[in-house]
Amino acid sequence: MLIVNNNSKLSIIDNSGVTKFRVIGISRFGSGSIGDLCVGSLNRVKPRRRLKNGQIFRCLIVQSRFRSFRKYGAYIRSVATRSILIKRSELVPLANRLNSFYFLELRSFSAFKLSAVTIYVI
Repeated sequence: MLIVNNNSKLSIIDNSGVTKFRVIGISRFGSGSIGDLCVGSLNRVKPRRRLKNGQIFRCLIVQSRFRSFRKYGAYIRSVATRSILIKRSELVPLANRLNSFYFLELRSFSAFKLSAVTIYVI
């Protein structure tokens, strides 16, 4: 099942001021799912922010509208596929707050400091 491909538009759920993100490349096998890094350009930015349309950033996919199966057989899904922006040089979020939840499967990534950014985990 292909979840996120090139030229997909993702919603951004952090407080960086970006609302839409267009995917240029994905970290593994040409399709992405929860926990994958993507490279892309900013598509829609709120006015009076330091970020501009067309800038290149990395993002981490944190929610998916397709089924994500857990180890004990249940699955979980979101309303839409959403992501957060990642700093260019480091593997930390660009913003300091998330406007939504993220899935429990992302806690296995020790490089990302998501637990300090939001309190909502499903």
